[in-house]
Amino acid sequence: MKRIYLISRYRGDVARNIQVAKTLCASLCLSANATTDGEDFAPFASHLFYTQFLDDEDPKQRAAGIAAGHAWMAVADEVWVWVHELPLSEGMVGDVYKAIELEKPVIAFSPAIGRRPWLDWTATINPELWLPPSHQP
Repeated sequence: MKRIYLISRYRGDVARNIQVAKTLCASLCLSANATTDGEDFAPFASHLFYTQFLDDEDPKQRAAGIAAGHAWMAVADEVWVWVHELPLSEGMVGDVYKAIELEKPVIAFSPAIGRRPWLDWTATINPELWLPPSHQP
């Protein structure tokens, strides 16, 4: 079973974004044998878990949650980034940078593109479309 660390938006419309992440995780769990290669997935969305007991609005607690999430990312087989809504949030970009630092396979995914390796996807899209303003070239 492939361990997938899921990166998706949390801040903003929190209730909606939580529902999106729950739906994505459920879809991955239930996709067993539904993929062309018969892969089974065990997704983990740290932003769903740690925000249950840490306050995302408190900088110290947010940093603790991000650090704990990155510890889980370190043992993931792949890191998947939900790119359906652009630009990505600051937290999402930080997680992508961490995944690259950890030398994890990073996969961009959405209904429009399916699953694509991160570098293949970013090579086809203007950075101004996916990077938040603070990360613009």
